Formats: sequence, C-alpha cells, structure tokens
Amino acid sequence: MAWFFSKSSDEGIVLTSRIRLARNIDNTPFPHILDKQNAKKIVEEVKASILESNSAISKDFDLINLSDISLNEKMSMVEKHLISRDLINRSDISAVLINKDKNVSIMINEEDHIRLQVIYPGFKLKEAYELASRIDDLIEQRVNYAYDTRLGYLTSCPTNVGTGLRASVMLHLPALTITKTLIIL
Repeated sequence: MAWFFSKSSDEGIVLTSRIRLARNIDNTPFPHILDKQNAKKIVEEVKASILESNSAISKDFDLINLSDISLNEKMSMVEKHLISRDLINRSDISAVLINKDKNVSIMINEEDHIRLQVIYPGFKLKEAYELASRIDDLIEQRVNYAYDTRLGYLTSCPTNVGTGLRASVMLHLPALTITKTLIIL
C-alpha cells in the first residue's frame, strides 16, 4: 500500500492512478463455470509464470490462496484495493499474487482468469501502464492467452473484450457536495 502513503506532485487532486488488465487462458472455461481442479491448475500456471521466472520482478511477489485466510483478512485486502469483492465470492477457487510494495496485485480466477492491476500515487498512468505491460509480458511467456485477431483479448464480459485495459484515476475533489456542484443521492 505504498501508493496510499506516498506524496505526489499533483497538489492532492489526483490521489492515485490505476491500470487494470483482464486476461483469460486459451481453451479454458471462464472462472464462473470452472471446476475446482481446473481452477487450481490456473492458479498454479499463473503462479509459476511469475514466481518461477528469471525476472527480478518475480522475487517481489507472494501468493495468497483466498481459501487459506479469514474473512477479516480478505476484507482488509478489499479496503486496501488489493482484491475485489468478486474475488472473495470465489474464495474456494481463487488466489492473488501481491508484490511487497502492495501496489501490484494479480487476482486469479476473479471475473477473468487474470486481473492484473497496478496502482501508483498521483497522476502516473504511463508508469503504471509500463509496469503492468512488463508483468503481462512476463505472464504471457508461459501462459497462452485467449486472443482473437479481430476482437483482441477475449474476456468474460463483452465490455472488456479488445485490449482488456482499464485506466483510471482517483480524484480528491473537496467541497463538491457543499457547493452543490455534485449531488449524492
């Protein structure tokens, strides 16, 4: 969670930048219809692609099987933006790889087989994308992604088909509700 405590040069407006990539493994059912045996294979395959690589990045990650931790630990990870609530709902078949700085997490068997996210403090979308792309390339050295030459990366939700990329920033916009510029229902 280094991103949370870091100061940025964006005057406090842009709190964080986030890049998320959605990927699936070729010729494998999407997570919502996976049996436990195939889910375990996917966890092992993704784990090996990171932890058994020759990359310096590989030494920074730890694997956590969600079935091995308490609900409180899972909720703490959700609050720290390391995992999603959807991943908790699939705790029996899912895992997460988290780097030591806690700004990179690779959710395994969430809505898609792989949900890679990188979070940086401030407005650093380019830097976040570059790290996400390096990790994505590292995984792809050992994992065959579901990819169509016309459609791009195949995902369980049609809105993510193509690049599988989502870029976002979290903004601090004080006084919007007080000034009635933004109304929360």
